[in-house]
Amino acid sequence: MFVQAPEVKKELGAKAEEFVKYDELMKEILRTGMSTPNVRKFCEMPQLNEKLKTLKDAFDDAEDYLNRN
Repeated sequence: MFVQAPEVKKELGAKAEEFVKYDELMKEILRTGMSTPNVRKFCEMPQLNEKLKTLKDAFDDAEDYLNRN
């Protein structure tokens, strides 16, 4: 989602490849959300909290990296 933008890739440098997997995870969650019209069922999706925490941590790491460089 955000890693595909050339400007972001340039800013992240070598770390860009690391964030591709997080980008795919985010897209997976969004696809699941779009195909699950019942919000409660979506929120009860197995391991959703863990996946979202993983993404938050990854995005925080990316933000920290970008702020240092």
